Amino acid sequence: MANRAVDKGRVVATALLAAGAGSARATARGDVSVLALIPTPGYPALPHVLGNLIYEVTYENPAGDSVPSRVLEYTADGTLTHSWTVQGQDLSKPHGVQVAANDAQGRLLLLDKTSGRIIRLDPRSGAHSARYTGTNNSSVPFDSPSGVAFAGTRQIIANQSYSAGSKANQALLTLETGEPGATVYVPADATSSKPPARRKHKHRHHKRRHHRRRHRHR
Repeated sequence: MANRAVDKGRVVATALLAAGAGSARATARGDVSVLALIPTPGYPALPHVLGNLIYEVTYENPAGDSVPSRVLEYTADGTLTHSWTVQGQDLSKPHGVQVAANDAQGRLLLLDKTSGRIIRLDPRSGAHSARYTGTNNSSVPFDSPSGVAFAGTRQIIANQSYSAGSKANQALLTLETGEPGATVYVPADATSSKPPARRKHKHRHHKRRHHRRRHRHR
């Protein structure tokens, strides 16, 4: 049944894209179209674009289920090319993952909501492991990390504490990885503390021409 759901999603996405390919309306600003349908268990969250590929995950089902989360790989036209099942989740609790970032080698960092793990997935081999978990010599343990960003070789982690609900665990953590993250584009003026200078508008003063009246001599 799951394979049929995936195939159906592919066909719908491809048909919509094909129908809109020759239409000027399909590329108009503000238009929305379906790129792909999400297979079971559904509930997508936080898409992550890496090169020409799109990575999507399945997140928490509000009604609850016992289906492990999945990581889905799509091409730019919405074709599902790979799918990985997340291992080691506690399916008796609300569960879901998010792709938060990738490292310089293109490996994905997944945030596991319930277990508090940060999982590293290599899309080329499909190998994934609980890269970081527990306390790692910190006074605050990993507790439902909700966001990750690289700063050099460090990861800045938003610790949400969804599971424990502890105010003491709601913090920004730093984690030394020993390897750089993916290069992030930074505009030239983004690191300046000064606000961008406003352009001065030059006011042009129009000189009035005084026309002399010519008197005719009779």
